[in-house]
Amino acid sequence: MKAHPLAAVLSALALCGPAFAQEGHDMGRMDAGKPIAAALPSACPVAGATGGAGMAMPPMPGASESQRALMQSTMVSQDAMMLGMSAADPDVAFACAMIPHHRSAIEMARVEIQDGRAAPMRAMAQAIIAAQEREIAELTEWLEQQPR
Repeated sequence: MKAHPLAAVLSALALCGPAFAQEGHDMGRMDAGKPIAAALPSACPVAGATGGAGMAMPPMPGASESQRALMQSTMVSQDAMMLGMSAADPDVAFACAMIPHHRSAIEMARVEIQDGRAAPMRAMAQAIIAAQEREIAELTEWLEQQPR
């Protein structure tokens, strides 16, 4: 059976050495230094999971601080997303994976607000934060109502 191309990319990223932060950006703010369980509602699978640094960021020679911050904002959610997807119930797996996915989108939007220059993109980033925060609350509420 042929491996999915995304699997190869994710495997390569996981082997790329430690993640790093850049001055001026609070990258990793979502999960860094906390158990993955802290990033997920209690209804999500967290069996002894720890971590939170996310996947290692690949070297990015010549990348700007903003580019690195955008990349890191997606990396910090990977552990929690993968853990969330491990729920046996497909609806719970979806909800548990979407929460850290949305948190990652919020982090990306914060980078845009901090570093972006185009008013329409900064406005879009504000709208994304509001929408994703609302959806996180809805997903969390739904998860809390599920039988355990």
